Amino acid sequence: MSDGNSLITEIMLDPARGASAFEMARTFANSQLVPRHLQGKVEDCFIALTMAAALRQNPLMVMQNIIVVQGTAGWKAAYVIAMANSSGLLKDRIDWKIERPGGRTEYKRKTKEGMVAASMENMRVTAFATLAGTGSRVEFTVDTAMAIAVGWASNEKNTTMPEVMLRYRAG
Repeated sequence: MSDGNSLITEIMLDPARGASAFEMARTFANSQLVPRHLQGKVEDCFIALTMAAALRQNPLMVMQNIIVVQGTAGWKAAYVIAMANSSGLLKDRIDWKIERPGGRTEYKRKTKEGMVAASMENMRVTAFATLAGTGSRVEFTVDTAMAIAVGWASNEKNTTMPEVMLRYRAG
């Protein structure tokens, strides 16, 4: 059984396997089950298939969770958290500590119509887990001020469901 990277090498070097993979990509590109940003884009679906092979993941699962921001592939946070939780690298699942010191922070949020006033509950979210190999605790904290400063709060969901959005960023 080959690993994901050698499978990709086989697809790239073997014309028959490459053609087969490209035909599979065409099927995905013509499906309504893939996200709109992949529909009709055979080449993007082909690349997503190679990514799925390298990650040893279901191709549709990869396509459903890949995002593209200014030409760079990224992943939906829920998918990354699920991957980490199922990786075997963590002794336990990622968990969160939520702190609500009170108050709201006012800021300007960029929309299609221009800048609009917005506010976000002041909150601090720490994601944490224990590494299986060492027993060390790993954690990362994000807060409202960080979300606003780096531009995450431009997403309207930060005003309607800030705890979930900060959990995703911390995770």
